[in-house]
Amino acid sequence: MDRIDRQASIEAGELRLGRWDKFNHYFPVYVLFGISVSMPGFWLYDQVIGLPKPSVIHPGDLTFNLFIFIPLVLGVLVFRSQKQALRLVSVKTGRERSENRELVRKAAKTLQCSIAVAAENEFVGITNPPFRSGSWGERITVLFEGDEVFVNSICDPDKQTSLVSCGRNGANVRVIVRRLNAGR
Repeated sequence: MDRIDRQASIEAGELRLGRWDKFNHYFPVYVLFGISVSMPGFWLYDQVIGLPKPSVIHPGDLTFNLFIFIPLVLGVLVFRSQKQALRLVSVKTGRERSENRELVRKAAKTLQCSIAVAAENEFVGITNPPFRSGSWGERITVLFEGDEVFVNSICDPDKQTSLVSCGRNGANVRVIVRRLNAGR
C-alpha cells in the first residue's frame, strides 16, 4: 500500500494515490487503450515490413474500426468511473478530531475491516469480504482535518483489479457518514 498525499487529497477533493496504487486503480483503462492502439500499430507494422501477401485488415474495414473505437469509448467510460470513485465525501461534524477518530473506529468495527493505518490525521481500513460478496475487498480511507472528515472507499488496489464492488464502496461510505452524523 502506497502512502497517499493527504493534504493534496483534501485540497483536490479526491484521493491522491501513490504511483503503484494509481497504476493498479487505472489498469483496466490502460488495457482498453492498449487494445485500441494495437490495431493501427499492427497495420502500420504490416505496411512497413511489407509482407508477401496483402494485409487482411485495412483501415477502412469495419473490424479495424471496431477494434479501435469500441475499446477507446469503453476506456474513456471506465476512466471516468475510476476517476469518480476517488472523490472524497466531506462531513462537517463540529467535534474534535479524537472524537471523530473514535467514531470511525467504531464504524470500521461494524464494517469488519482490518486497520492498515491509524494515524493522527488518517485512517485506512481494509475489508476482506467472502468470495460470494461480489468484491475482492475495499480500501476505506478517512482523512481528518479539524472538525471536518473526508471519507472514501475504493476497490483495494493491492488486490486483484476490480471495476465494480457491487455497491459495497458506497455502503462503506454511508456507514461511516451515518456514524459521524449520529455521533455515537
